Amino acid sequence: VVPAATAVEGLEALERETFDIALADYRMPGMDGLELLRALKARRIEVPVILVTGLGNERVAVEALKLGAADYVIKEAGYWRLLPPIIERAIRTAQMRRRIEEAHHRTTRLHELAQALSRTLDVHEQLQILARKSAEIFHAERATVYLPDRDLETIADIVTYDADPRCADLLSSWKGKRIAEFPIGLKLQETSEPLILPDAARSELVPPEFLDLRAILGVPICAKKKPIAALLLGTRGPRAFTQEDAMFARVIAEQAAIALENARLYQEAQQRLLELNGLYEIAHLLSWVRNPRDIY
Repeated sequence: VVPAATAVEGLEALERETFDIALADYRMPGMDGLELLRALKARRIEVPVILVTGLGNERVAVEALKLGAADYVIKEAGYWRLLPPIIERAIRTAQMRRRIEEAHHRTTRLHELAQALSRTLDVHEQLQILARKSAEIFHAERATVYLPDRDLETIADIVTYDADPRCADLLSSWKGKRIAEFPIGLKLQETSEPLILPDAARSELVPPEFLDLRAILGVPICAKKKPIAALLLGTRGPRAFTQEDAMFARVIAEQAAIALENARLYQEAQQRLLELNGLYEIAHLLSWVRNPRDIY
């Protein structure tokens, strides 16, 4: 709870921190409640506001609702008894609205990701798309995707997207290293389940390159129940990953698995075609040889 003597102080606090709710009196020094609501709207600060108005100020209450207030309470005898259920309802409604908005945002991003992945059959380019889009979807500061070799022993390719450009190449040295050197990668291969590390600094699974992160979400990408890649998401701020995040990350992993597997099959087909073309060229040259001894 952060008290503010004036609307300006309250506005500054709401800009600095994230709050579940704001309780404001209509009459405040320097700025009234309606002006506060207009300022919040102009600065795009999203927080449910409950406005407390004087008796007979129903017009103000109606105007407050039009400006986006979650609810209002009229000052009359015992009005404070009404506050707890009103506050609880406003917080619950705001949380539900945020979940709906986040679900819509993620569904849109998932569709965009699937489309972007389907536009290329280059595996490295797919890894770049997956890292960048995943960071956007989960509001993560870092997203790393790596591809193991066929024997699941070494890292064949790795891509990192980082909000800090200075850290973008931090993990490039992982390429060619054994996965056994990275406990978090080994854990994802063994369990084939999403892994949430709420405090990266205290986890034995986290390599030194990830200690600048606060929370980590690791997701294996599997095709035919076999790990073919892994996605690691990290945040530096207070945001923590939830089970909902893990479930949605699994959906993304399923989409990525389809795209990566299609790309692998395409590359194998291309390689096979090159081999067949080579054999054809050899057969064509041999058809011109009249004396078998000329081959040697």
